[in-house]
Amino acid sequence: MFNLLPQQEQRAALKEYRLRLATVALFFLCILGVVALVSLAPSLFLSYQNEFDLESVYEPLSKGVDMHLKDDPFDVAKNTDMKVATLSRGLSDSYAYELFAEIIKSRSSDIKIDGLYFSHQSENARTMIVTGLAKSRDSLRSFSEDLRGKKIFSEVSVPPSNFANAVDIKFSISVKIK
Repeated sequence: MFNLLPQQEQRAALKEYRLRLATVALFFLCILGVVALVSLAPSLFLSYQNEFDLESVYEPLSKGVDMHLKDDPFDVAKNTDMKVATLSRGLSDSYAYELFAEIIKSRSSDIKIDGLYFSHQSENARTMIVTGLAKSRDSLRSFSEDLRGKKIFSEVSVPPSNFANAVDIKFSISVKIK
């Protein structure tokens, strides 16, 4: 039936058809845009909120880094020298790493050492505190006896409260150094 129309009306009908098709396509494109905008809006707001939170965390950290960079190198060197002097004071007989090595050698596989703390009260009063986890009372007892047998330690004290648990014992042993 389209072929029975004159040429000019055929062109007008084809033009009208294409306009209607374009209108429907634009309508669906607008609907698609609205749906996309509605579905992506919450993530956009969350992204802005995360950015704001990160900036509020970053700002104090950056100021802290700037403050750290402002430290005078001479002050840093003096502070380091004081720390070295604290560790080396009165260690003419033995160095700190030797003391740590003796304690680590004394432990068995049932003993896990979490920390070695060194304190230096006076010229002759040096103390190490050994903290960790023992699998059983026997392993903790044998570890403390091994430490007592070392010549460089004058006194090894294990608080009785360390033996309260039968297994998985968190311990703290005080070791006085000769």
